[in-house]
Amino acid sequence: MGLAAAKMIGGDHRIVIADLGQDPIDAAVNEPTSLGITASGIECDVTDEQSVRDLLRAARRRSVLPH
Repeated sequence: MGLAAAKMIGGDHRIVIADLGQDPIDAAVNEPTSLGITASGIECDVTDEQSVRDLLRAARRRSVLPH
């Protein structure tokens, strides 16, 4: 579902893809990037509150989320 959503909204927005490890992130970012979508990846464990905070902070720094 994540990559499908990225393709749908990525034409008009920058996207961030989050996963537990860098290898899956790199693989997931390659597909939308190859379609001309501005995508970046961030490691995140969504079961860890601090990891999610770090994800949001990083997304804001990358101008993906409003400040």
